[in-house]
Amino acid sequence: MIIYYVASCRLAEADIYINSNQPYATNGDPDFYDFQSVAVHEVGHAIGLSHPDGITSAAVMLSTIGLGEVVHIQPSDRHAVEYVYGAVPIVRLDLYVTSLSAGTSGLLGGSIAILETEIGNSGDADAERFRLSYYFSTDEKIEKSDVFAGGSCVYEEGLAVDASATCGPVDIAIPAGLSAGTYYLVALVDDLLRITETDELNNGYPADTGPVNLLGPDTPFIFDGGVVNGASFQGPVAIPGSIVSLFGSKLTSAPAITLATIVPLPTTLAGVSVTVNGVPAPLFAVANVNGVEQINLQVPWEATGQSAANIVVNRDGTSSASSQVDAITSYPGIFTVDGTAGAILHGTTNQLISLSDPATTGETIVIYATGVGPVTNPPLSGSAAGADPLSLTILPPTVTIAGLPATVVFSGLAPGFVGLYQLNVVVPSLSPSGPADVVIQSGGQSSNAAVIQIQ
Repeated sequence: MIIYYVASCRLAEADIYINSNQPYATNGDPDFYDFQSVAVHEVGHAIGLSHPDGITSAAVMLSTIGLGEVVHIQPSDRHAVEYVYGAVPIVRLDLYVTSLSAGTSGLLGGSIAILETEIGNSGDADAERFRLSYYFSTDEKIEKSDVFAGGSCVYEEGLAVDASATCGPVDIAIPAGLSAGTYYLVALVDDLLRITETDELNNGYPADTGPVNLLGPDTPFIFDGGVVNGASFQGPVAIPGSIVSLFGSKLTSAPAITLATIVPLPTTLAGVSVTVNGVPAPLFAVANVNGVEQINLQVPWEATGQSAANIVVNRDGTSSASSQVDAITSYPGIFTVDGTAGAILHGTTNQLISLSDPATTGETIVIYATGVGPVTNPPLSGSAAGADPLSLTILPPTVTIAGLPATVVFSGLAPGFVGLYQLNVVVPSLSPSGPADVVIQSGGQSSNAAVIQIQ
């Protein structure tokens, strides 16, 4: 109902009634009328606008608004307001997405990790409250058929001119109803279209990390960041010839731990095999203990010289998606007995250094590690290192004990073992008594700190 002063035709009162028998929503649901679009349309009538004649392009004041249709104020609407009330300053703003980093695979019924999304406002006005959401798409474009994935970040204070903001890290649930396959994960800023912008086409942005592989619930799945140094559990990284641990789900159907019992190591254990860049990887163990699934393997020496390692797990004939990690020259890790105390021995007795049997200054100790880098005389993948000739590290590592440089007497593969490095090191004479951190550096990379006791 609209009431005007008859003499001047000035607006005196306006009441807007919304038909409650119709379905309304505010999230773009295709089976509902968009409430904001309908409300703005009726406000247009309240301030004196009618349905435009001869206008075929999008406009809020068109006579019909379809189910699921979201409309914005358009130039024809502004011109009508200016005709009635006079010209008003035009405020322009433009929200956009600049980057999106996310996981590249996930299990149906699980989730995908959003590492970080960055957005900005390049307009000449501050944006009011809006949200950023994520969608699964069959291509790199946003369309009405794309599936809302949630994970929304709501910017209650909006975004100022020339400002930027981030969203993440956050895990988003993989929507029910999606089938296994390859999708694009797209970030969409102001997905509810609450803000009128000069350019709506740059609001959607596909992940810089590439397509997402959605796998069936029984498909082997390597966790993001689940390929780590087998001694330090740091990474993700895969050093040729080194021992790595791989974590995921549905990796094995066998319970408990299955250990390799022969050398050269087998490339299949308990129905599980792993390839690195297509080369079968020697396996130390396959484990499923208290719900934690783990595969210990040697990265084949054949990966030497390659910049990336593409790792695929096959369980009983079903293969995982490929997990790509860096295959850099070295990334040392020191083995420990409990996550802290180093698996480091007295050089003369081969006994474990401990609180009751500490090392002494000037003594030669034996550090066991992996990932220290390329060696001379590399053995075949899965085979034990020989003693004559020895396999020596090509990149001379450095070692510090309690922060002091230690003399490295020997550095190479431990004879009789697969993928295991041995460093014989002299404890510095100025080392303080008590616990001391032992750290290996090789190729610009530092190992974890393993603790020994010094008398």
